[in-house]
Amino acid sequence: METAEKKIVKVLSNIINRLDDLESEQHTNKKIFFVIKQRLLELNEFTNDILDVIQSQDEDLYVETIEKYSDLYNLINEELDKNIDEDDDILQSMHPIVGES
Repeated sequence: METAEKKIVKVLSNIINRLDDLESEQHTNKKIFFVIKQRLLELNEFTNDILDVIQSQDEDLYVETIEKYSDLYNLINEELDKNIDEDDDILQSMHPIVGES
């Protein structure tokens, strides 16, 4: 039968391993969000360039493009808000797992 010290060491090493896994996943997620943010900024610049060209040529086309752009903008914001809520749910579900260890 294992001694209490060995059990404590196993539990602590298990907790440390899980925390290391969480840290590496968080680091990966930060990298992914950074890439997404950069691409969205590039897309925004590109869209602004298109809007500048359209605005100077046709007012109806400009209004239509602005509406589509605002729809896309709202969709992205909704998805990001939903993902933030899901991340909170994931973090809350991890607390009992770490607590069990």
